[in-house]
Amino acid sequence: VVHAGMGDGRASMYASLDTSAGCAGTWSDPVQVDDGTDNSCWPQIAVDEDGDPHICWTDRDYYEIQCASSSGGSWGAPETVVASGLQSCHSDVAASGSTLHVVWQEGDAPRLPAYAHSTGGGGGYTEPFELSDQFHNWPQIVADAGGDLHALYTYRHSDHDVKYRKMSGGVWGAEQVVSTPPSEWTWPSLAIDDGGGLHAVWHQTDAVE
Repeated sequence: VVHAGMGDGRASMYASLDTSAGCAGTWSDPVQVDDGTDNSCWPQIAVDEDGDPHICWTDRDYYEIQCASSSGGSWGAPETVVASGLQSCHSDVAASGSTLHVVWQEGDAPRLPAYAHSTGGGGGYTEPFELSDQFHNWPQIVADAGGDLHALYTYRHSDHDVKYRKMSGGVWGAEQVVSTPPSEWTWPSLAIDDGGGLHAVWHQTDAVE
C-alpha cells in the first residue's frame, strides 16, 4: 500500500508492505519513500515478477514525476522520471522484467499523455514520448506476460473518447477508441487478467462503466 500523509506541514509519500504468507494482513509500519522536501501526491504502485514493489507519484511543488523501488524490503532513493516544467502529474507505473514503464499527463493547454521507461544501470529514464497529440487526461498503463504494454487514457473534449494504445516489440501501435461516452468522464483504470484479457473502467457523470 502506498499513500500520501502529512508530516512537518508537507504531504510525503509512505509505503507499507504485507510480507506474510498468503497476504494474511501483517503490515509493516509506514516507511517514508520520498525525501520530504516537497509535497507528494497521486501515488500509484506496481509489483514486478520478483515481488518487488515500485511506486510513482507527482511532486506537487514542481509538477515532476518521481519513482522509487524496493528490493529486499529496502526502498531506494527516488528518481526523477521527468522534470519538464510542463505541469506533469497523474502518473501510473507498470513493471516488465527489470524495466519500469511510466505514463503521465503533461502540460496545461493542451494536456498530453506521455510515456517513458527506465534504462537500468542508474541511467534514469528515456525522453518522454507523447502517446497522443490531442488533449487527454489520467493515462493508465499495464504490462502483459509477453512484455507488451497497454495504455488507456481519456480524451476530454467534445467527443469524450476513451482511448487505448498498445506497444509491441518496442513500437506503439495506432490509437483505438474504446468508447465514446455520452457525458464527461474521469479517472479511467486498466487491468489485465491471467489469460491476457484487458479490462477497462472509467467514471462518467451519468454512470460508471
